[in-house]
Amino acid sequence: MIKKRKIACVLTSAEYGGLESVCLCLMRSYNRQRYEIIPIVLVRPEDSENSFVRTLNKCRFKYVTINLAGIVRSKIEHGMAILRCFYELYRIVRKNNFDLIHSNGALSDLLSIPVSKLLGIPCISTCHGFTVSKSITQHRVGLFMLKFCRRIIAVSEEIFKELVKSRIDESRIVVITNAIQAVSEGNNIEEERLRKRSLLHIGLDEFVIGYVGRLSVEKGLKDLIEAGALLKQKDSGFRVLIIGDGPEREELKRLTISRGLEKEVIFTGFLSDIEEWLPVLDSFALTSHTEGTPMALLEAMSMGLPIVATAVGGIPNIIQDGKNGLLVKPEDYKDLSEKISMLKNDLKLRNMLATEALNTIKIHYNVNDWVRKIENEYDALLDGRL
Repeated sequence: MIKKRKIACVLTSAEYGGLESVCLCLMRSYNRQRYEIIPIVLVRPEDSENSFVRTLNKCRFKYVTINLAGIVRSKIEHGMAILRCFYELYRIVRKNNFDLIHSNGALSDLLSIPVSKLLGIPCISTCHGFTVSKSITQHRVGLFMLKFCRRIIAVSEEIFKELVKSRIDESRIVVITNAIQAVSEGNNIEEERLRKRSLLHIGLDEFVIGYVGRLSVEKGLKDLIEAGALLKQKDSGFRVLIIGDGPEREELKRLTISRGLEKEVIFTGFLSDIEEWLPVLDSFALTSHTEGTPMALLEAMSMGLPIVATAVGGIPNIIQDGKNGLLVKPEDYKDLSEKISMLKNDLKLRNMLATEALNTIKIHYNVNDWVRKIENEYDALLDGRL
């Protein structure tokens, strides 16, 4: 009988976003005959039962949490908290005899890479992207720690280039773009669409453009609201649905009121089972100023939704403008408004883009191929080939 290889998947989870979606996709898809992957979730005290942890519980996945109490407070308390978390991770990894650590995110790297060195086990880190919400210090520390990591997965070519530019040895970096399971064509989602629209008080004839994800500065959601204000000047019968939570929520609500869009824009807060809410939409918008390979985009495409997205990060590698979606320049809400209007008023275009979006997922972002690539990296590290 082959001994299972035991992997600690370390990540920081506050709000449920792309990083959590990637880790959950891995948990659902890996080969359980050859590996045992256990998430070690770094959580803040106020989020100890956050949406990601609840999802792990719902799926009955085994996991461990480390409390981040004291992080990002006073410098002394912050330093002591880092040391406490480091010791806790060291203790967990050693006690459970993990063979490898798979780190996700800057704080995870800060803890995981030194732990792996002390215990003499390999560490692989997935670099999901660089966000403007992080401090310059946090960004630099994260990049510095990656210099000591045995293997790094970049989720897009753009992130690969950023890492190389930061003087990280490119021979230790591999590009593995994120993936998603395409929704079965046999699924009948029309009933769910009608029910969810009724819950949100959205008319059946209204055109809904939506976003799903974290409400943070780098997601560019102010541009989506500004585009909605322009659209209202020349069109009607549309709604903007913003699903998710984050630090920008109240600011976005204030902007919505100042632009007179209280009736058009709906903030739902965080919703679980996103695949059940996406059918509410007629189109999906991603207005980010920076991205890797965004899971929210892949999820929307897997549902056969027509896309309008900013041409940043790895997005242009996924979306071919006019073929499987529409691209706009970042922070150009006028162009964004025009593209939304185009989709709203051209059903034939929407259907064509939706079909091609789904085909793109099936051909290029197959989750089985993705997870095999990650497992190959595990094996190469554990067999001493890297």
